Amino acid sequence: MGASSIAASVLGLSLGDDPRRAFVFGGLVGFVTVVGATLVVLWPYSWTFHCGPKAMAAGYIEQGYSIDDMLRDHSEELETFYDKNDLRLQKMYKALQLAVMGLGLEVLFLMLDVLVGG
Repeated sequence: MGASSIAASVLGLSLGDDPRRAFVFGGLVGFVTVVGATLVVLWPYSWTFHCGPKAMAAGYIEQGYSIDDMLRDHSEELETFYDKNDLRLQKMYKALQLAVMGLGLEVLFLMLDVLVGG
């Protein structure tokens, strides 16, 4: 679908002064928006997690701390990890929303092109 969208947009740009050229150009803008936002979503991010059983055993059990101390510290660490990862996730959610809007724009212009040209 993506390749056909590019082909249709590029071929449609050669329509000269045909009024459908604006629709094809709008579809191309929508397609480029989808590609850019998809790259943001698929970009390899580094996530923050550190919750290994060896570290917990060495840091708490072998040092004589209580389970309550371990659970309290562990829950605070998880909240910190959540906050750090949430910033990245929000960026990805916004990019996904932008990709969906770009796809809608692309489909809208394609439909207008077909209606006007038909």
